[in-house]
Amino acid sequence: MQFQGFSSDVIDSAYDLLLTAVADGGGTYTSEGRTKIDPIGYIVGGNDRHPARILPACRRESVDLMVTPERVSLTAAWLSQLPRTGAGPLTIGIWWDSDGDGRVYLDVVDVIDDRAEAISLARQRNELSIYDAAAGETIDTSSPTDDRLEQLWRETAAECMLFHDDDCTCAHRIYAS
Repeated sequence: MQFQGFSSDVIDSAYDLLLTAVADGGGTYTSEGRTKIDPIGYIVGGNDRHPARILPACRRESVDLMVTPERVSLTAAWLSQLPRTGAGPLTIGIWWDSDGDGRVYLDVVDVIDDRAEAISLARQRNELSIYDAAAGETIDTSSPTDDRLEQLWRETAAECMLFHDDDCTCAHRIYAS
């Protein structure tokens, strides 16, 4: 598949991010997507400087099935739309919900030093959880209204239908009707 409209650096970054999601479950990166960082603190998604992206994926652990040209292209498109100017550099997070329905999430994140502040910010943003980088643990921040997440699922449903066969059990299929 040709990746028209994207530089080779953006394609390489997209590919590397997806490989990280499959191999390690995810990670935190500088905004160009090439430099992995190991932050100390709490990772909070939902930064409104750029919309999150949910990539369609099923419960399939094969790299060949997870890191497809279509997903690389979708990730490259998301990376290429990140704001390059403004209020400082962005930190991005990617993670694969391997225990859930297999979606891959891309989001602009904030690294917060204080746990209570991170939880408060996550609740303001309707985030499901935060990530404690030092402990390597996810912290539940209570159930959001699900409006933001449901909208992302709906936006992703049509793409999911393009990538998966008819017997796919991906949760996106329920939103395609």
